[in-house]
Amino acid sequence: MTIAIGVVVRVLGLVCWIGQGFVFFVSEVAETFGLLEPREDLDGTFYIIKVESLGLADFLPAWTLPLSSLMMIVGASGWPLAALVAGGT
Repeated sequence: MTIAIGVVVRVLGLVCWIGQGFVFFVSEVAETFGLLEPREDLDGTFYIIKVESLGLADFLPAWTLPLSSLMMIVGASGWPLAALVAGGT
């Protein structure tokens, strides 16, 4: 059961991390996938804030969830601590 939960969390964590990467690095692609509102629907300043600062703030800590799930799958003893860090960010 631990491995099944780890695999599900790994897949969902990678989807979130890759999606945030699209928002921060290639916002045009994120708009086509529906991960980000179109530029025309938002105020210019808010769009820049959302993509640049919030996108980076969401992208940087998001790698901790896939890491903790990988640790869970391989049986590393520190996975609960990594999961707490991932859940708190």
